Amino acid sequence: MDTLLKYADFIKEAEEDIASIQQQSATNKTIKATYQMLYDTRMLKYVSKDQFKKIRSTYNRLSTLKSLNHLCKKGWLEERSEGVYTTADKTLPVLKAKGFNIDILPKNLSGKGMLNEIQNTEVLIQIMKLKHFKALLYPSFGTEKVWLRPDALLLRLDEENKRYKLTFLEIEAKKPDWEHYIDRKREKYLRLAHDKEFYTTWLTLAKKLGFPQPDISTIKFSVYIIGNIQKDFGSGFKFLKEVSNE
Repeated sequence: MDTLLKYADFIKEAEEDIASIQQQSATNKTIKATYQMLYDTRMLKYVSKDQFKKIRSTYNRLSTLKSLNHLCKKGWLEERSEGVYTTADKTLPVLKAKGFNIDILPKNLSGKGMLNEIQNTEVLIQIMKLKHFKALLYPSFGTEKVWLRPDALLLRLDEENKRYKLTFLEIEAKKPDWEHYIDRKREKYLRLAHDKEFYTTWLTLAKKLGFPQPDISTIKFSVYIIGNIQKDFGSGFKFLKEVSNE
């Protein structure tokens, strides 16, 4: 009982902190939007101040410097580098209590939100606007040593037809020996397509999403390589200079 009361107090603290940001304009709608902003921020990992309004226009008035500083001071947000934020671990149980699925969110965020991470966020924000967007997931592959760590796994869900699509995302900029680097990525994804670990990983994620157990014979994925790079990797791979709705 003491644990339940403590948890209820924790939720009340979050409500009061969020409401105090908006002062007289605080409404249930505004508070819900702030929770959604905190959830989206965690799903994207790192978000710069100027990127909040790009996620949703309603976040513009929720992400003033004063509001962000207040959320950081109260421990709901963390400023990892100047003007770059992530949602704090402290916030996760509150989001869960508000009905958000925190089991699929990235854990153990130790980055600083450096330039490469913020550039990735810029692309991922556009990904979130795709038709049937459901979630960004962050699996890695390799039991003893990670041999493939995609930038993200895009999940699109067509609820009407009860179908979903999995697309791994690689957000790339030209770098030294990039041709060899990209070719190696292709080899790793071809390996993954026949690796049992892909199925077991998706089985775990599907359970967290509340999906029925998938049939191993029907599970497939594609790969988007996003950036100023164009090659022909054959079926299952798509090179994109920018993200556009499909």
